[in-house]
Amino acid sequence: MRVLLLLLSFIANQSIASNLENARKLFFRIEESRNNALELQHIAAQGARNGNVVLRGYHAVATANLALHTVMPVSKYNYFRQGRDMIEEAIGQMPDNVELRFLRLAIQIGSPAFLNYNQHIATDREMILAHLEKHTDIWKHEAQFWSMVLVYLRDRSRPDQVSSARISKLMETNSLT
Repeated sequence: MRVLLLLLSFIANQSIASNLENARKLFFRIEESRNNALELQHIAAQGARNGNVVLRGYHAVATANLALHTVMPVSKYNYFRQGRDMIEEAIGQMPDNVELRFLRLAIQIGSPAFLNYNQHIATDREMILAHLEKHTDIWKHEAQFWSMVLVYLRDRSRPDQVSSARISKLMETNSLT
């Protein structure tokens, strides 16, 4: 019985890891099409149902992003609001998770100014950079994802001079330039 439980647990963990890898890849292509947003939403929802909070964050991003691919203003706002509420709930469960902070930053960057959802951009960017500077082992296991995060921060988060210098240093240190 124990062997069966261990085997089922292993299979479930492999599935979640695969979903997370697929979600990460789709995230950086989400704005290309509504289908990408829907596919990310589907993949992430599966993991979220299994209790994976990070995948719940990807589900939030996909939901908020559907606003870009919708015409009706009420629908746009509803997608945004649902995504915002989901990411805040996920961060409430895991406030120190850097990947969730990155996902919230992405939602905030993509939000129109009049929605007033931009108050965490600087603190989330700071948390991400501090984490990447401190945990250099990330570059051994998840270099591709975190290098894409750095490019995203550099290109889209409107960093100040100090943050820009830190991003550049991280990119140079990890041979990303």
